[in-house]
Amino acid sequence: QTVRYIFTGTITAAIDLSVYILCFEYLPLYGTALTVVSTINAWSFSTLFSFFSNKFYVFKGISNRKLIYELGLFLSVRLLSLLMSVTMMILLINSVGINFFIAKIAVSTLIVSFNYIISRMLIFGKPKEA
Repeated sequence: QTVRYIFTGTITAAIDLSVYILCFEYLPLYGTALTVVSTINAWSFSTLFSFFSNKFYVFKGISNRKLIYELGLFLSVRLLSLLMSVTMMILLINSVGINFFIAKIAVSTLIVSFNYIISRMLIFGKPKEA
């Protein structure tokens, strides 16, 4: 299960980072607005992929009965992650002056760890053996 999470997490992180960089480089915004919009866009794409890969591949949840419940809980937790991510990105980039790429890698590492723990313990239940 952990290996599957790392595999899909790597793809999720690549989606997140790619969308973030595209937005950061090409959107006609500056300062905090650019940081926030880039982070939210990257979060939107990566969260959609992450839910379905976690649900059906990592945690092997095949029950569609709980799909709406799990999606609601997942999005609630991920909104908290988004708030944490936006706050940390603003602090690191706009207040401290760290390069956006380095800040994104550092923040993403913390957020991935938080998301795994919450997904495993609260959203998708106890691990199931393959």
